[in-house]
Amino acid sequence: MANLGFLTIPIFIVFSLVFVVSIERGIFYLFVWKNQKAINNIKDVILKNKAYPKQLREDLVEVEIENINSSLTFGLGMLKFLASLATMLGLLGTVIGMINVFSAIAEVKTAVSPNMISGGIKLAMFTT
Repeated sequence: MANLGFLTIPIFIVFSLVFVVSIERGIFYLFVWKNQKAINNIKDVILKNKAYPKQLREDLVEVEIENINSSLTFGLGMLKFLASLATMLGLLGTVIGMINVFSAIAEVKTAVSPNMISGGIKLAMFTT
């Protein structure tokens, strides 16, 4: 909290959400990969509908693939959003840190020492 200031809580929340969604997606992909359920569903659709014309079978397989694709991509939109949000929070911290640096420089009428600007640079580097 001392290093990041008020940005600690938003950055921690974004990190936590990314961590949870990543773990959930990893477990889901391992589960799907081990069970081969998706491939078996496509095979079942083909075998159950082999009496139908080829175009209808292709359409049914396409629908099944779309169902599988939607379950595999669930949560990835949230990850994209959280990645963008984390980038923006890092940029915000960098800007705030640099504003602190320039404020410290503006307040001093004498030579600027590194101690005066190190706090702002520290915030900028931590959030980045």
